[in-house]
Amino acid sequence: GFSHGISPDQIISKINESWVNLIKTPTKIINQAEYTSKKAEEFFIQSKKDKVSFEQIDANFDDQTKYNKELVNARRQYNLKANKICYLRKPSSAWIRRANELLQAHFDHKRIWFGARAVDDAYQIQRKKKIPINGLKFLPTVENEKQDAASKMIDLVEHQSDLIDLTKTQCALIQITTSPQGTQTFDLPANLKKQTGPDKARKDSYSALVLGNWMIETYFDMMDVDMENWGTTFTPQFVN
Repeated sequence: GFSHGISPDQIISKINESWVNLIKTPTKIINQAEYTSKKAEEFFIQSKKDKVSFEQIDANFDDQTKYNKELVNARRQYNLKANKICYLRKPSSAWIRRANELLQAHFDHKRIWFGARAVDDAYQIQRKKKIPINGLKFLPTVENEKQDAASKMIDLVEHQSDLIDLTKTQCALIQITTSPQGTQTFDLPANLKKQTGPDKARKDSYSALVLGNWMIETYFDMMDVDMENWGTTFTPQFVN
């Protein structure tokens, strides 16, 4: 997998102002993020070699007046066994606004939970979990290949915590601006966007959270839609 798990240990409901001062992302985390991206690319290349195909679901969720109808359409196409599970989400300005408002609403209503850093007994419990990670590569170091199972599990637990902290920091840095035409943008402040180098401020984890939050909401709506009340309304009649 290319993401991290979550647990109900910590709720992010208010921005911690101290995060705003973290305008630089540690080089260690940047290297890990780039390594994860590289492994994702390798995954898709290997999938093509193995002839593993993913089919796209054809639905239009942009027209909110037809949202329920498109949920039914997507549900009919969704097929896990046939790998018809992909949806191409193009980031239009209208969708970006709706997706960010949805994320803010989920923060406000405490529907998004971030796992806190494991400490003391909780850390020992996580470290001793029987998770098959021997073939998992998540650190861009040669030493990672030579680690025993116990050491690798320790690094994995710490890696998850680093990724969650990075996501929270990026969310806190996002600034909302509105153009004279009423178009809203959600981006880093102008002074941070001017940064260069490997330690510059980023928002890729935040963007992934926005997309993932919208997608899981859509998925739950799709799976909960009442299929029995949708169908043809034409009733055939015999005419003598």
